[in-house]
Amino acid sequence: MNFEYIDIQVQDDLGIVTMNRAPENRVNGPFIQELTRAFQVVKEDADIKAVILGSGLEKFFSNGYDLDWMAANYSDIELIRALLEGASSFLADLCVFPKPVIAVMNGHTYGEGAFIAGCCDYRIMREDRGWVCFPEVHINKPFIPGQIAIMREILSPRAFRDMALFGRRYGGPEALEIGFADQISPLEELMDRAKAMAGEMLAFHPDAFAEIKKRIRSPLAGIIREQDPPVIQRNLGLA
Repeated sequence: MNFEYIDIQVQDDLGIVTMNRAPENRVNGPFIQELTRAFQVVKEDADIKAVILGSGLEKFFSNGYDLDWMAANYSDIELIRALLEGASSFLADLCVFPKPVIAVMNGHTYGEGAFIAGCCDYRIMREDRGWVCFPEVHINKPFIPGQIAIMREILSPRAFRDMALFGRRYGGPEALEIGFADQISPLEELMDRAKAMAGEMLAFHPDAFAEIKKRIRSPLAGIIREQDPPVIQRNLGLA
């Protein structure tokens, strides 16, 4: 399958999904549709046992929603609804994705990009450059229920408060300290470390991993699937 913004490579048992929507991997309608289809491809490929999600852009993992695209298309409410509900649905699917998923954050990871990383099973962040941030308090975009649930899942109460209410941003060492990042690394070692971690995960029994992950994260996925759509529709004046 050919994609405009997403690249899939298979290396041994690994599926490497690379986001390539210049200049910042911002999330718009076509991008989230492609990312959703890409993960369906790697899910259905029996030769792929684990997934690495990364970026082909030098300074950005993903800088969140494409606000310019949204503003330009805001007269088409159904298009915006499809974007927001599609992004929410992707996060729910990612929470319970049956194979291990490792996020490689080579640069700035903001907003929806941080939620995508947050739904992965393991996060490796560049140690010397790039911020992780949920800037919604600064851009007048209140969180929807699934986003709040994701933050509660991965952050301590203090870090949750600081990131959600105060919009604080963290570099690699601080992100590791607060628990958003599981590991930090020099840029040139990011992919090697992700592959090493994936190698450890390949030793897991795949059926057991998938079932345990589903049992742990189904409540989170349920919040996203059940509570996000009505809030999105209400925010858009559709309910």
